[in-house]
Amino acid sequence: MRIGLSLPALGTALLVMSAYGPAAADEKAEVVERIRKLAEDVRSFKAKMTVRTAMMGSTVTWRGEVTVKKPNMYKSVMDMNLGGVPGEQVTVSDGRTQWIYQSQMKMVIKLDLRRLEEAGVGECQKEKAGKDITKPFMGIDRESIRYLGKESLDGREVYVFEGKPKGSFRELKMGEGGISPPARVKVWVGAKDGLLYKEVFYNDKGTEMMSVEFEEVHVNVPIGDEEFSFTPPEGAQVVDMTEGTLNILKALKEAEKEGD
Repeated sequence: MRIGLSLPALGTALLVMSAYGPAAADEKAEVVERIRKLAEDVRSFKAKMTVRTAMMGSTVTWRGEVTVKKPNMYKSVMDMNLGGVPGEQVTVSDGRTQWIYQSQMKMVIKLDLRRLEEAGVGECQKEKAGKDITKPFMGIDRESIRYLGKESLDGREVYVFEGKPKGSFRELKMGEGGISPPARVKVWVGAKDGLLYKEVFYNDKGTEMMSVEFEEVHVNVPIGDEEFSFTPPEGAQVVDMTEGTLNILKALKEAEKEGD
């Protein structure tokens, strides 16, 4: 049995389809631009941050505080537990050097950010160094972003988006047959301030891999540059990972180009 549409009915169907496609795209563009304008006046912020990661059948939770001063200063202090041993991980960047200190291992990783900038992979490292809540789409492939609408998150009206991680994240594998990279990411952005409040990464089966949440956010608070200085603790082993990171980021950047 053949089922057909009359010309008037077909015309109506095409009209409806053409209306919804561009309208949805226009709405997404308007909301994204609104978010950009809301957040562009933020020059500094402090916030409580909670990171939850699914690992070997259980959930590992890190809690701490993140401090940011534009254009390029970042600090986070996160309580963590490795093998039942409590401690903290401190990440500090003054725009020239990035330090990562793990108290349990008594190890400090050092990165020369200027060398990464000169090699053209500085932006790649920025996207991996820490979250900037004024840039909710950082690390997401812009072409893949879909606007899902509005929701309420902890009593706050938020815009919800989803998309695919950028190519470099999709290419990343943690060992042969190891943990797969995230296939999808979802973000919740404040409708009144344009700031990121929640981000969730999912694998290709739709299972949650990691979430990042921000609370008690304070913007444009006075923060001195000394907040972003760091001296390795006495007795800690300092490892300069600049060269190794440079090679990894170059490889990821090339993989991203090939993927495009």
